[in-house]
Amino acid sequence: MKMSTRNKKLPNPVNYSLWLLNYKPRSVKEMTLALKKRGFSDEVAGETVESLVRWGYVDDERYKEYLIGKRKRNNPKGRNFVARELQEAGIDCGYELEELYSDEEEQAMIFKLLSQWHEPGKDFKENKNRYFQRLYRRGFSAGNISDQIRLFEEICEKDSE
Repeated sequence: MKMSTRNKKLPNPVNYSLWLLNYKPRSVKEMTLALKKRGFSDEVAGETVESLVRWGYVDDERYKEYLIGKRKRNNPKGRNFVARELQEAGIDCGYELEELYSDEEEQAMIFKLLSQWHEPGKDFKENKNRYFQRLYRRGFSAGNISDQIRLFEEICEKDSE
């Protein structure tokens, strides 16, 4: 049986997977899709991912913790945004996301972002709606945004007195 020229250029699926993992952790679904996109068959991709899971290189729980930690630290995103990202990665998190990503943490991130975005001396009320929309697009809950905007506005008013 003659191999196509495309298949001759394919790297070893395990080596390719390990190369991908050097850049960032991946979920089972992400790794499977990456292997298929590279041209590996469903069977080869499935067997490779099973081996990677067995060896501990691919772990959905560890990936979930990585993603949540990343979204809390770098360019903060809200719980809703993280839930969508996890769902796209094939990870169902449901109620446990609220335990891993609490309202208090989300509110602290919102307040920090408002502090970074608001320029001292400018009227906070003028930009209140813009800040709300920006935070909402980042996946923060409307209730947490409203609470923190109200708190931040009170602080700004006290500072201006």
